[in-house]
Amino acid sequence: MSQLDPRNWDNFWKRANVTSMEGADFRGNYDLEILDFWKNQFSKGADHVVDLATGNGALVWIVNDLLNSPEPRSRITGVDLASTSPFETLKRRPADYPLVKFVQNTSIEALPFKDDSIDFIISQWGLEYSTLCNTIPEASRVLKPKARMAFICHYEGSSILKDTTMKLEKFTVLLEKEVVFERYLELDALYNSHTSQKGVQSDPRHSRIVGSLNQALYSIQHYIGRSTDPSINVLPKILNNLSELFAPRQPLKQPRRAKDILKLKDNVLASVARIEDLRAAALSYDECDELEALITEAGFAMVERKPIVHSRLGNVGMAFAAARGGADLNGSKIRGHSAGR
Repeated sequence: MSQLDPRNWDNFWKRANVTSMEGADFRGNYDLEILDFWKNQFSKGADHVVDLATGNGALVWIVNDLLNSPEPRSRITGVDLASTSPFETLKRRPADYPLVKFVQNTSIEALPFKDDSIDFIISQWGLEYSTLCNTIPEASRVLKPKARMAFICHYEGSSILKDTTMKLEKFTVLLEKEVVFERYLELDALYNSHTSQKGVQSDPRHSRIVGSLNQALYSIQHYIGRSTDPSINVLPKILNNLSELFAPRQPLKQPRRAKDILKLKDNVLASVARIEDLRAAALSYDECDELEALITEAGFAMVERKPIVHSRLGNVGMAFAAARGGADLNGSKIRGHSAGR
């Protein structure tokens, strides 16, 4: 379950991220095996689809392409606790998506739909951030007697969990071990107290501030050089952004420079918070079993449960698909329980 203030996600979505995997190079939206999973779920269509924890509507746009082209036939509603405005943020015209709607500031544990009114509920990397024992019964309430549900969830076996954990270690180096942002703020204060480089260099504080900053940068570069982890690339990008603020072509005195440094730090802190939130939300294997049990207790028969292995990113999550009341889930046979490990 998520412990994160929804405002943290507000800021993430306002940066026009379509997916929740910033920097994953999805070329606009989820692709390859992730997209194949959703194509398979929607080969039979649905009248009204609800995407839980929709963010900026990554799944909504995919489902719209699958069901409403060339003519709009299916209603698609994205629900999220954050203050998302996907049409505005992504600069998409509502007129081009006449059956798409987004509902913001709304918990997926208390859906704004009538009983027995929805055909298909879906979610990717969102359901597990809620309290499952509340969300699954709530989903069951709004779903029709003959209905479907499908989810992809973060779980302990995924490459994403491993990769983000390693990235968290890199951020810790910046924030706690080398306190890089504080050292740059000291340098900014020094620069802003003088009108010339000569004045800066003659200041008694100069050797201490520059020396400690250089030592921190040397330690980080040494750390980068020893690492074989691809996520290490996040550090040079941040360091380059900081260094650029003090480039020789920049004015010595810059009233806004400290704000820019703090903004970079805030972005890192927000990334740390989202990583920690993901780690808390990721399902254990036992919790995957518990989710499956909740789904079956709601009267659904499991159709499949399997890891989704992406050609570029590796294991990206555990997929669940289920049907109730004889709903046809794309011709798949109803199966018995499987560990899906």
